[in-house]
Amino acid sequence: MLKNALHVKMARSKKKGRHLVATSDLTPGTVIIQEEAFAAVSNSPFYCSNCFCRLLSAALDRPYVCRDCRNESLTGFSRNDKSLVILCYKIVLSMLLQDQFSFEAFFREKSNSKSSEDDLYCNDFRAVAKLVTVDLDVSDSDIKTVCRMVQKKTSGHSKDQITSLVRHVFSTLPCNVQGIRCITETDGNFSDERIGSGLYLSLALMNHSCSPNTRIYFEKSTVVVVTTTKVKEGEEIYHNYGPNVLHFPKNERQQILARQYQFTCDCTACSVAGEEEPQYALRCKHCSASIWLQSDVPKCCSCRRFVDFAKISRRLYFLHQKLADVQDNPDSDVDFVNGIVDEAMQLYSSENVTFGNIMDTCASFYASKKVWEKAISCAKLSCSVVEKAIGTLNQTYAIELLKFCEIRMNSLEHDTLDEHLLEDIRFCVEILQQYKSHGLDRLHRVMSWSKLKA
Repeated sequence: MLKNALHVKMARSKKKGRHLVATSDLTPGTVIIQEEAFAAVSNSPFYCSNCFCRLLSAALDRPYVCRDCRNESLTGFSRNDKSLVILCYKIVLSMLLQDQFSFEAFFREKSNSKSSEDDLYCNDFRAVAKLVTVDLDVSDSDIKTVCRMVQKKTSGHSKDQITSLVRHVFSTLPCNVQGIRCITETDGNFSDERIGSGLYLSLALMNHSCSPNTRIYFEKSTVVVVTTTKVKEGEEIYHNYGPNVLHFPKNERQQILARQYQFTCDCTACSVAGEEEPQYALRCKHCSASIWLQSDVPKCCSCRRFVDFAKISRRLYFLHQKLADVQDNPDSDVDFVNGIVDEAMQLYSSENVTFGNIMDTCASFYASKKVWEKAISCAKLSCSVVEKAIGTLNQTYAIELLKFCEIRMNSLEHDTLDEHLLEDIRFCVEILQQYKSHGLDRLHRVMSWSKLKA
């Protein structure tokens, strides 16, 4: 059992390499990993690079540290040193200061095809030795900076030994460093921003999926991994490295992953037959079935009629021009927006994510005009798109549902909330508070209104 993990263990296979699997049946919302960073660095002047506390005012020099951490081991860098240079230094120094560390043991572990025992993958230098590496163009000046700083803090190691260790650590960063995110509040508005980067050795064991069964959040520099779906015993635990099914079609996801992580994704979402992705399909005007645009020759999946792609592209272009006009002009005519909704329904599959975004925009417009029936209809369609693409147990769906709840509450002519609406609000509370979501500002507003009307 991994020291930082609950309900999961490390498994190995020729195809997948090292990965994590569930040791028991897991329900959505189960915490499976709570892990402090092996090393982390802040890239925000408002957060300390050692303890990740929020600073009272923006720090002027890198690395950013609070008053209590100024005497720690980060003194000596210049304000121009990059965050990854400082992170590399912290990783190398952390390994060298471990009692059991030796260069012989490190490079023996690196060259050993067999993995060490599970319990080593918790802040152990041998786990760093096993991380996936890629060719990385690192400047000589960055390597020299790290070596110089390490030599100031350690003794008994040759320059060549330290240099080889630094080069190895730099080569692990592109595939293994995790962005650290934080929910921040400004004047009652919440936002989700990246505040730093860290190396998490248990998290690094998780393979990618474009439709993962977990999500993560942070408590300062501690990462918490939570399941978002039911996971059966023995089933693999997946993390998302960036591109997901809701925001990128298959070909774009494949390009991003190949470019940064140097692998071709064959997750469930990428292994669908051909190029058929409902969340990016258009609607056939003849039979209303889906048209797969990712295929070489776009055609309806049902009646098999071919599509005049040039013609449909022009219609899509003018539709989005009209939508942009509405977004720029809140005083647009309701009938004009009615036309946009009708056109979108003719062109897009009901599962298309762009269709969902259009419905979301139109729902907000109708709500501003107090055209509640149409606002509710569009918001419901937007929720349906997200639900079909990624399910309900995630913050994206909860935020969409919360918008839907907000519109329904505003539309009420009486002060009584129906049970279905209260149930949806409770669901949003559970999801958004659990995941510390950036939808909390809307949640607080809806909760205040629901208390007044309850």
